[in-house]
Amino acid sequence: MYYGVSNMRKLGLLTLILNLSGVCFASELDSKIINVNGHQIHYYQSGTKGSPVVLLTGYATTSNFWPRDFVDCLASSHQVYLIDYRGINTSESIVASELTLKSMADDTNAVVIKLKLKNPTLIGWSMGGGVAQEASKSYNYRQLYLLASILPTSQQLVYPFKPHGEFKSESDILNYVFANNLYGYESSQLVSQQQRFINPVLKSLFPNANIIAAEGGAVSTWQYESENVVAFKSSKTPAQFWLAQHDEIINTRLAESLIANYPHKTIHYIDNSGHALAWQAGQEICANIVP
Repeated sequence: MYYGVSNMRKLGLLTLILNLSGVCFASELDSKIINVNGHQIHYYQSGTKGSPVVLLTGYATTSNFWPRDFVDCLASSHQVYLIDYRGINTSESIVASELTLKSMADDTNAVVIKLKLKNPTLIGWSMGGGVAQEASKSYNYRQLYLLASILPTSQQLVYPFKPHGEFKSESDILNYVFANNLYGYESSQLVSQQQRFINPVLKSLFPNANIIAAEGGAVSTWQYESENVVAFKSSKTPAQFWLAQHDEIINTRLAESLIANYPHKTIHYIDNSGHALAWQAGQEICANIVP
């Protein structure tokens, strides 16, 4: 979920609310910490059979943001790993300004190697799609599933951050986030949608403000680096690109034109979905994951 660097300050009130206490981890997932590249990385693991699938979340979210029903579907036939980026859901303090998509990708590859995952698949949403592309440059993945992914380009792929009023409650924040990410969302759906989070406690869903700002800068830098455009056009990793017709974060038409340059691709168009494809097309995506 990417909103643009210039709008990070708008999340100031959000940061205050995120300091609310509370922990409620999903019981069907194992929460673990692994040390790689000198950092603690938190991840969830679920499922005991099938090929490994690694999920990489989007900008300004944690692994708790994935919908539980989507993860359960994947775990019915795969070993599923939901990886957080460094500094998220651990006790470690990091220098957030040092975060880059490459560092996130390097950590992802290090986790995959340390866990000895065989022939893994990466599922990357939004910013996580960029991390997946970066990770595949230096490690051989079976396939990439890129959900409303950021792509390397000098053009404006990401729409401007939408204005909003003052956030006065947790409900205000979640209604705003859902309205930006779910097609046809109405505030009357808040409770039912909130229950789909792996951990619905608000502070568990979003990183701290410093990490959010650093992620925004990392995305912009990565998108505009010409070497990433070259790598995209010459990638040897098969990829499935999933595009939402009602995406209010990513310019789907521009994304489609950029994806045309990717060598080994399949493109899926989802009519009734916004940016959060796993939330509104999760079962269809799950059914397309290679066994």
